[in-house]
Formats: sequence, C-alpha cells, structure tokens
Amino acid sequence: MPLVKGDEIITTTHEHVALNIPLLNQIKRRGVIIKYFDPDRKNGLNNVKIINDLITKKTKLIFISHRTTTTGQLLPVKEIGELAKSKNLWYALDGAQVPGSMPIDVNNYNVDFYTFSTHKWMLAPRRTGALYVRKDRQDVVAPITVGAYSDNGFNIKDGSLNFQPSAQRYEYGTQNELLFFGMYESLKFLNSIGLSKIREHNETLSEKFYEELKKTEGCELLSPEEREYRSSMITFRIPGKNLNDITGAMGKENIRVRPVSEADLNGVRVSFHLYNNMDDVDKAVKSIRNYLKS
Repeated sequence: MPLVKGDEIITTTHEHVALNIPLLNQIKRRGVIIKYFDPDRKNGLNNVKIINDLITKKTKLIFISHRTTTTGQLLPVKEIGELAKSKNLWYALDGAQVPGSMPIDVNNYNVDFYTFSTHKWMLAPRRTGALYVRKDRQDVVAPITVGAYSDNGFNIKDGSLNFQPSAQRYEYGTQNELLFFGMYESLKFLNSIGLSKIREHNETLSEKFYEELKKTEGCELLSPEEREYRSSMITFRIPGKNLNDITGAMGKENIRVRPVSEADLNGVRVSFHLYNNMDDVDKAVKSIRNYLKS
C-alpha cells in the first residue's frame, strides 16, 4: 500500500501475531505510526467511538480482526466500515477466525480488503488462504512479488508491464494445485451442511459452555458479555494460575485449547466447531472444574 513516513494505522491490542509483526515491520521499513486500542468487551458498539477518537488527518488505514483471536469478540465491522468510508480511510479485516464458522458479506461490511487463512474454520490444507481486494482498490495495493501469470501482457523491449485486471495480479508462478483442490473440497463439504447451520450448531455449544463457566466459582470469563458480539470462541482465565498450566492439564485429557497471552490476558480459549458435540462441552467444563478443585 502507498504508505509513507508519519502515516497512521489503527488496530487493536488483541491482534494475532500474523498482523502484529507485519505492522511492526511497516514501522521499521517506512516509519508509519501504529495506534492501538483495547477493544471494549462490555459495550461492543463503543469500539466505533474509540476508533473515531483515534482518527487524525494522518490516519490512512483501519486494520482489525473481524473476530478477535483472543476472546472471540465479533467487532461491529459494518459500523466501523461506515465510519471508515465517511472519513475516506482504507479499511481491512483479518478474517482468519470467521470464514467457515458463519456466513460473511464483505459488501455489507464496506470493507476494502479482507484476508484469511483457510486451514482454521474452513478445514482446508495449511498454506492456503485468500485475499479479497475490492475491485476499485486493486490499483491501491501494488503487487510486490510478481511473476508468471501476474501480468496481462509485457514487453522487454520497451519495458512495459500490465497487471491482470483481477486479483490474479497478486498471485504468480506454478502453484501446488493439490492444496487448492483440498481447499475446494473443504468448501464443498462446508456448503453441503450450510454456514448458517454450522454457526447455529457451534454457538449452541459455546453458549452452553459460557453459561456453565459463569456458574463456576474461580473462573473469570473474558469473552464479551453482550450476546451479539460473542461467538463460538470462549476465553476464560483463572486468577492466580498460569495459562500454560491450565492448557497443559486440559491437554492431558486430550482437550485441545489455546493459551491466550496477547494483551497480557493470561487466558485460555476454547473453540467449538462442527466436529464437536455437547459431550465435548461437558468434558471441557468438567476438566476446568477438576483443575480448580486440585
């Protein structure tokens, strides 16, 4: 993107390392300024005001998670998109934790760029993913690494190079087609069930888990209190206990959870998808309660 020294990017303190490191690299490479905010987990819509208060004449880009990797918080992406549009700012979403778990509509979000890996909720092979760039923004995002198939014609005699009039300009060379056939089969599988059904299934489980942890003395829930901004990813912590001790204890019972060290949360995230059932909820709750007793 055409960013220069002094340009400002707004993001949250709850981003995944996959966004944090590239943003920090922009500080080193170009001297941009990153402005962070802590997401409001009690009043989700207040995040629009928080972002608005950070915007200055130097702000160029808002880049946040559609759903945070830390607490599973769904941010008010449509309203933030409307704010970005009113301020003539670029707006990007990291969607790694969303596609495959619920329907999405990039047009409804007023988003310019939407990026996600597909090995998570979409159940596709690793090293597959997608970058959506709104058509009228394709000349804003310059291809950095290019090669065969990025071009729409070139001439070494006069030095001319035309890029493809589509997102193909950002891809190049011979790819590992097997990975993308695998991604295609994952898409077919998810669509055969239906993303709305998947979301209903996942959040039936996560809401049961959330309610059980609310009744569990010694557990502190970190995921949003408002149902509208809560998802199938629920994060908790046990004050005074290290996140790695908790994940280790649950791991011994073959329960795969994620430690959440970002933003010093010292939390543990439990995620529910179509391959889980209510027995898994009960098992996770029991494991946490047994850990507290011990």
